[in-house]
Amino acid sequence: MRSTKKQQRSNSEMDNNGINEAVQRLMAQVESLPPDSPENTKAASSSCGNNYDWLDSELSRVGIGKRFNRFKLNGMTWLSDEVMKSLRGYLYNIGQNVESGRGLVICGPYGVGKSAILAFVAMAILDYWKKNDLLGYRTAKYFTTYELCRICARDDDQYYKLKKTSLLLIDDFGAEYSHDWPLSTLNAIVDQRYMNQMPTCFATNISSARLANAGSDEFARYGRIIDRMNQAEDFLILEINAPSQRK
Repeated sequence: MRSTKKQQRSNSEMDNNGINEAVQRLMAQVESLPPDSPENTKAASSSCGNNYDWLDSELSRVGIGKRFNRFKLNGMTWLSDEVMKSLRGYLYNIGQNVESGRGLVICGPYGVGKSAILAFVAMAILDYWKKNDLLGYRTAKYFTTYELCRICARDDDQYYKLKKTSLLLIDDFGAEYSHDWPLSTLNAIVDQRYMNQMPTCFATNISSARLANAGSDEFARYGRIIDRMNQAEDFLILEINAPSQRK
């Protein structure tokens, strides 16, 4: 499909600015820029001002731990230029992606910032909702896959809520053990969300190559979910190839 001039201009702005105004305000906060820097001046004049107490409380409601509340996206120097550009592109269009149901799959080994990226997606959408007076009408939730399945197994109300939450962030996909009940629960939630164009973002240790050929290895039992992930119009897949950054 030939891109329009408007789309080309939008892509050019994305390349120049990296991320949209909402995420720029967050970057100014999370990277602790000097108070008199142009970026912080811009942040202070935004609709959210320079008070981010609301963000801390909202992230807590989402389920994001304090460890990830203030990480530095630009400090993740081990990310390739391609991954960084794609990630910023997703964040640049965070409102459109969430409203249209387009999710994110972050692949990579332990310790490369996958959980932190999920946290940044949460920060971005919360800020977008606040800016557009949607914060009280939209919800986001973060769980590891194992936590999600355990909670849903004993709480039907939570199970049905997660099928309808505006944005669902699932960490450690593929590491919830081999019991049938977690997989059936996860399948039902993801399938319902997919059918209703509600975005789900995953972090997983499964490589993108193995996701593409899951039918032939030990991850074949995730085939239904992985088949959804491989729909390019519905999910952006990012592969992080780097050693663990944990010290």
